[in-house]
Amino acid sequence: MSTDLINQFKEKFTKCFRRFVFDYVKQEFDHLILRNCNGTGPWSFSDATVEYVKGKTFPVHVWIRSVYLDLARKLLIPESIYTTEENQMFKCFIEANKHQQCLAQLLRTEGKIKAEKIKCLLAMHYFKPLAFNGEYIVDSCHGYRKCELCNEPVKADQKLTSFGNSLVWHGQADIFVARSVVKIELEEALNNMSLKEDEEEEGVEDSKYSSMAEESKEEVKTLSHAIAEAIVNAFCESRGDESLFDKFIPSFLATEKNIRIILYNCKFDKLLLSTEFPIWDGKQLNIKTMMQVWLTINFLEKMNNLPCALDNSQESKFKEVVGENYGIYLRSMTRPTTILEPRDLVHMELDKADLKLIMDTNLEFFKMYESLSESGS
Repeated sequence: MSTDLINQFKEKFTKCFRRFVFDYVKQEFDHLILRNCNGTGPWSFSDATVEYVKGKTFPVHVWIRSVYLDLARKLLIPESIYTTEENQMFKCFIEANKHQQCLAQLLRTEGKIKAEKIKCLLAMHYFKPLAFNGEYIVDSCHGYRKCELCNEPVKADQKLTSFGNSLVWHGQADIFVARSVVKIELEEALNNMSLKEDEEEEGVEDSKYSSMAEESKEEVKTLSHAIAEAIVNAFCESRGDESLFDKFIPSFLATEKNIRIILYNCKFDKLLLSTEFPIWDGKQLNIKTMMQVWLTINFLEKMNNLPCALDNSQESKFKEVVGENYGIYLRSMTRPTTILEPRDLVHMELDKADLKLIMDTNLEFFKMYESLSESGS
């Protein structure tokens, strides 16, 4: 990467770092602790239901502060040597600003834009540029085949966006980018998605019950959908790369105006949901949100093992809630979706036991038959 681009990145990073440290807007992650879900059955993501309580919260800056500081230390040393991967990540962040004009279509058509267009624009001009490898795919474009301003074609393929296992949660992702899945929804459908306080859950400090039954069906459906995708994606990614099993795998819930980060750690059973990050700062892209999304996508392996995130009292209890079906999530989540008959995996161990019993019984029968035959009976 040229010295000029590195200097541009340093300037942007310094500006964002200062805003981040001194920004008093409350942005947090909540631990989510499941009370119930339908992840035990063959439900698609669009039909997923999730009920949870909110556990402890911690500020977003605690989550990514260590990565910020590591970057700051390296960037302030003039003779620092950057790896090829670091150079590529710096470059993609700087060049992401070039997509602002195309993304502005989200503002000019406020209230009239369709979810399909939001999905394609955010995939091409927001998430893709912020991922250092630039890999993305959307499930389908439904006629929106290219950006109307720059003519960039949409990369769409339904075969490549299915994931999960047909015995439990499975379905299509709106967007895959790097290791993350992105659920897209209209802002109008989510603008009243506030969690109502209820009695504290016993044994959960500072918890708030999510009164999802009192919210609109669309609100409940969207958040449940996004959480189910985040959990399944984490198992898919960690199954493909065992080194990710103890890492927080990020997913996103995005509208034309805001982004929320959802993180799941398979080994420690931690489920985290952020508050909203605004995509826009007036009519300009919000540089702080871009930095947070960029860090989350590209530095996930460095944002782990924080005491506040690994508190044993804040497990999501997903393993407990899905019971015997947990083995499917642990060993049989794939992309594309694994299609199985209900008895293929769930009853596999039972079938083996039954088969052994039958074989043992038959063996005893034939032994007895041979004994009777030899005696002439």
